[in-house]
Amino acid sequence: MAFDAEAMLRSITSGPGGPAMPEMITPKIARQRANDACKPLIEDWHLLRSILERHEATIHKRWAKKTKQQRTKILLTAWPGMSQGHRPDFKSFTRETPEQRKHGSRFVESYMWPYINQEDLAKPLTIPLFLHARGRNLPSVFAIADGEAAHLGIVSCMISNPA
Repeated sequence: MAFDAEAMLRSITSGPGGPAMPEMITPKIARQRANDACKPLIEDWHLLRSILERHEATIHKRWAKKTKQQRTKILLTAWPGMSQGHRPDFKSFTRETPEQRKHGSRFVESYMWPYINQEDLAKPLTIPLFLHARGRNLPSVFAIADGEAAHLGIVSCMISNPA
C-alpha cells in the first residue's frame, strides 16, 4: 500500500474547528502555474537584455553626466514613491507599531526591495552596474540574494516568503 498524503491531510484537518484542507495540486499543475508566473519576468528580462546590447554604453555615459538631482528625478519618474534612504526596510519597521503592522504595512515595497532606494541608486555608478548585472544574468541568479534581502519583511510577516 502506497503512502497517500492527501488522505493523511484530510484526516488531520477534518472535524469541527479544524483547519481547512489545503488545495492539493499535482506536480504538473504546479509546474504550469510556475511557468505562467515566470513568463512575464523572463519576457521583461529579454527586453532589458536587448536594450543593454544596443545602448549600454550610452546609458553609462549619460547617467554619469547627470547631477544627483537629475538622477533622482529620473529614478522617481521610473519608480514613483521610491524609498529615500539606504535600508528602507529597517526605517519602515521602526515607523510602525506592531498593531499597525498586524493590519498590513504601508511600506511593503521597502520590505520587498530594500536595495531599491534613492540614496543608493542615485550614485553615479550604481544604476549602470545594477542594469549590467540584472540584464546580463538570468533572474534566477539573483533569486536567493533577493529573498535574503527581503528577510526582515518575511520574518516580520510584512511580505510572504516567495520560497
